[in-house]
Amino acid sequence: MRGLGYRLSNMLLATILSVVFVNVTNASELEDNVLASQDARFRAMIEEDLATLNGLLDDDLHYSHTTGSVETKAQFLSTIESKRIDYLAAKRRDVEVRVFGNTAVVTGLSDMDLIYRGERYEFTIRFLEVSRRVDTKWQLVAWQSVKFTAD
Repeated sequence: MRGLGYRLSNMLLATILSVVFVNVTNASELEDNVLASQDARFRAMIEEDLATLNGLLDDDLHYSHTTGSVETKAQFLSTIESKRIDYLAAKRRDVEVRVFGNTAVVTGLSDMDLIYRGERYEFTIRFLEVSRRVDTKWQLVAWQSVKFTAD
């Protein structure tokens, strides 16, 4: 009988192989689905569609704003509902999507237009997003962004 370490190693190897051998034609479709989910989330934030937004966010969400503040899913939904941050537009660019099984990592830039505590701001952010696939949809697990200025 083999030990627990051997069984865990085999499980880890099987998981890695399942990620490595992703069908290349399917990879593009997965990336498109991840970006469609991001589009839907940005749209729901702008339209203050809390029901849609709720379904696009993982219950264990860790949302880091450019200010450094971090919110849970409930706190982020409250921020949108209260209009403490009122998102007017978000336009992404220079995006890279990497899918690892049921996890997607998205990096890129986004031009943001928002009202924060009554004052309007327009700026560019560099973001890192982690989402996970639940059945056929993608849910945001983690978001981190910083203000971006070109050198």
